[in-house]
Amino acid sequence: MTTKSMASEFEASVENDFRFLKADYGFECSGVRSVDEDPRDSYLLARFARDHERIDVAWNEVAMSLSILVRLNNDELGRRERYVYFEPFIEFLSKGKVLPIAPQLFPKMTMRSIEAVMRQRSDAFKEGISSRMASLAEKLREYLATIRTSSTETIRAYHSWYETRTS
Repeated sequence: MTTKSMASEFEASVENDFRFLKADYGFECSGVRSVDEDPRDSYLLARFARDHERIDVAWNEVAMSLSILVRLNNDELGRRERYVYFEPFIEFLSKGKVLPIAPQLFPKMTMRSIEAVMRQRSDAFKEGISSRMASLAEKLREYLATIRTSSTETIRAYHSWYETRTS
């Protein structure tokens, strides 16, 4: 379960750092809510929506995971294909030059690799999440137009690339 101070920090960061989504793109934020599915899978979620597009910013305190899921408005894509994880998508587009702010965990990782990732995440968030949220928002501001205009072929290539990392 997320602590109150972390929830407050997340909400303040969403309001401050992601306001460009409304100003520049016309997205509306439905606020921050807590999703408590399981103690290890509880997280805070801020949802921004515009027409059929959606941007979800999520923070899981236990996993020290900060992520963005983008739902694209592209009728040429299948229902599942319309969703891309922001930072892995940028990693894919940049051919590994732009890495996620906090490293990702993948199912096929060894225990040693998982422990290394968790140490890196712990270091990344030891001062809280505000500075990392600001960095993530700036990264989103830089790349959102690119994501929104990516071709169907690029989105499908990303999904193939991502699948090889998670299976």
